[in-house]
Amino acid sequence: MPTQQLIIVDTNILFSALLNSQSSFTEILIGSDCRFFVCEQVLVELFKRKEKLVKVSQLSEDERVFGFAFVIEI
Repeated sequence: MPTQQLIIVDTNILFSALLNSQSSFTEILIGSDCRFFVCEQVLVELFKRKEKLVKVSQLSEDERVFGFAFVIEI
């Protein structure tokens, strides 16, 4: 069985993906077989800025919920 590639996700890249469903990284996150890793600090930053992300996001509510859930699963 092949091993999944592990990718470390930068905070800025993750926020960009959460703000824009058309970003290349959003497509990679959703459509990839890779495993993604974020440090605890990314989760802290995400939840500190959650309201701003929701306010300026180009994502639908369903996409935002999926994005937040995806990050938590990472």
